[in-house]
Amino acid sequence: MSRSRCLLATAALLALLATPSTSKATLLNVGDTGIPLGNTFVSGPAFSTDTLLNTVSGTFSSTVLGVTLSGSYTAEVLQTNPISGPQTLDFAYQVMIDSSANDKMGRFTAIVFGPQFTTDVIALSTSAFGFTSGGVAPVSGDRDTTTIGFNYTGGTQLGVQPGQNTEVMVIRTNATAYTVGAVNLIDGATSTKPAFAPTIVPEPATLASALLGLPVVLLFRKLRRKA
Repeated sequence: MSRSRCLLATAALLALLATPSTSKATLLNVGDTGIPLGNTFVSGPAFSTDTLLNTVSGTFSSTVLGVTLSGSYTAEVLQTNPISGPQTLDFAYQVMIDSSANDKMGRFTAIVFGPQFTTDVIALSTSAFGFTSGGVAPVSGDRDTTTIGFNYTGGTQLGVQPGQNTEVMVIRTNATAYTVGAVNLIDGATSTKPAFAPTIVPEPATLASALLGLPVVLLFRKLRRKA
């Protein structure tokens, strides 16, 4: 290789190493465990361009054998705003552990996310939509038929400690409608709190069939009462 080609190859390698890498998320599939989570979605617009649809927040506290895990949480459902394509839903969460707590949070789960929904899962530092920037990032994520999990213990990381908050955990789905869901805040004890979850919008034909059948059901009930 000539001297000029060698210099060009070296410069290209140095430029590649100097370029900051963006850690992308992985689409979590049912059965996935121990998946590292990135801070940008596999596809679609940035989280900060979403439209907030609904939010719930509150406090939690659970005690096992004199050890208390307590704090506050926020759960939000947001609508994406892509340049083209459908407007789908993101589900976002953040947890803050009380400084007075004497237990850490090792795991956070969101339910119910059925297998019919795709889940592009990330964790990021953002102050958008009222969240607190900074915080502890999850070590990994996992998914079963109903639950998306964020794990905060592993390696040298020992959970979300008293006085700390998590980064914002975001689950991007292909859902276009939402319903009541729940989250679990877990270590030695578990607190279950209300949140949001994706749901299926009935197809027009299915909805029409249900509406056509409603008078028959009402007539049947009326006849039974007369009998």
